[in-house]
Amino acid sequence: MQHQHVENKNGESSLTGSPVTATIIAHDIVSDRLKQLEGSLSRIGLQEAGSTVKILTTTNLTACVNGQGYPESFADVVLVDAPCSSTGVLRRRPSQRFQLNEDEIRNRFPELQLSILQEASKRVKVGGTLVYATCSICSSENEQVVESFEDSSSNKGDGMLWKPLLYAPNQNQEEQEQSNRKDFRHCSNLLPIRIDSSDGFFVARWTRVE
Repeated sequence: MQHQHVENKNGESSLTGSPVTATIIAHDIVSDRLKQLEGSLSRIGLQEAGSTVKILTTTNLTACVNGQGYPESFADVVLVDAPCSSTGVLRRRPSQRFQLNEDEIRNRFPELQLSILQEASKRVKVGGTLVYATCSICSSENEQVVESFEDSSSNKGDGMLWKPLLYAPNQNQEEQEQSNRKDFRHCSNLLPIRIDSSDGFFVARWTRVE
């Protein structure tokens, strides 16, 4: 079902087109965070008239999925909003800078992020989309996690095959291949220094082809 992303007269995002029919399963180990979901869905327009959006919140994803009778790989889209150092939102949370720890940024967070991403990827069905996002501007939590995930996926032999979903498909591929840099065209960095009034975010995405 196709929908168009627009902004209403108040500048708020919404979805228009045919009514939405969807099931959203939100998982977090902290139950209080799950309470914010309904307000977020209303803000982006998923609760418009005629839409049917079933929301399931859980702190135990496996039990929830099994309870609904879903197979292991069932989701059209899986979004991993990974725990991170929050270095992209220091403008709004200045006290966060005093809580930053170099070992966490370089080691603990990337290890946790990779583990969550690998586990979440098992839920994506063939033809579905996997999205990895952080509010960090540190490459150790972003590009390096993406690279580790792709390297581990290609070597695991678990039958899953991922294709990068490019943000810049028209970029010169020959030029990219001639450089020694990893191809990160399926990643997007939103930096406060580039866009006024924005926080820092990172997003990467893949399509499961097998």
